[in-house]
Amino acid sequence: MHLAKEPLVHFAVAAFIIFAAWSLVAPGEDRPQEIVVSARSVQQLALVFERTWQRPPSQEELKALVDDHVKEEIFYREALKLGLDVDDTVIRRRLRSKMEFIDESEAVLAPPSDAELEAYLSRNADRFGVDPRMEIRHVFLNRHKRGEAIASDAILMLESLQSRPSSDISELGDTTLLPQEMPLADRRQIEAVFGAELAEAVSQMPPGVWTGPIESPFGLHLFYVRQRVAGRAPRLDEVREPVLQAWLQDKREQVREERFAELLARYTVSIEKSALPGQ
Repeated sequence: MHLAKEPLVHFAVAAFIIFAAWSLVAPGEDRPQEIVVSARSVQQLALVFERTWQRPPSQEELKALVDDHVKEEIFYREALKLGLDVDDTVIRRRLRSKMEFIDESEAVLAPPSDAELEAYLSRNADRFGVDPRMEIRHVFLNRHKRGEAIASDAILMLESLQSRPSSDISELGDTTLLPQEMPLADRRQIEAVFGAELAEAVSQMPPGVWTGPIESPFGLHLFYVRQRVAGRAPRLDEVREPVLQAWLQDKREQVREERFAELLARYTVSIEKSALPGQ
């Protein structure tokens, strides 16, 4: 009965109660932390496996996936405790990407109307314009095969073709991988086949006349521009999909810039002069 009246006993009991209460609400270093692997997480792991391997995982494989998920979560938490996420460039960039993605998702871009796409196409006509196209015929003379006679052979063949522009050319010239007939093609397509120098020369030729000879490292070339179709601005129905994708991309960029401007307004940025180049 005397112990119950002692102030020291009262103090000890109070301290014990406080310690017990604190241990219940504040996790200590030795208290296990809870990791919950939800059914949805397990389904997601199984779905990723199935998409990768084109079959559902076995029970053993699914258990291994869950075990690895738990291991990743543990290492993640321990890394945060050690501050390994601080000043890590890769993590900073990943978090920035996630923030930009969240901003775009929250914006929920509404599909543009035809009027908006028409206006966008008009402002960006150079990006979607139909380039000038040409239909050409071609005869090649091989330098190694004809030797010194190549120049005179080319002149004689050119004169013959100019007198009969529609002549059959299948038996004329020398064998080559380059085509003798090329349907309507723009400058880039012609350049991909004949090279930049020959494409430039062909682009300057008048239609309806055999022209040449044009020299290349392999020999001489004669060309005939059968028809030339001028470039033009396309109709929306011809380029709807690329215009729509470009519009969405520009809109996303606009949303990102506007959102960043809102965030930047919350901060005061100071840059020490000595940290800048040339300061």
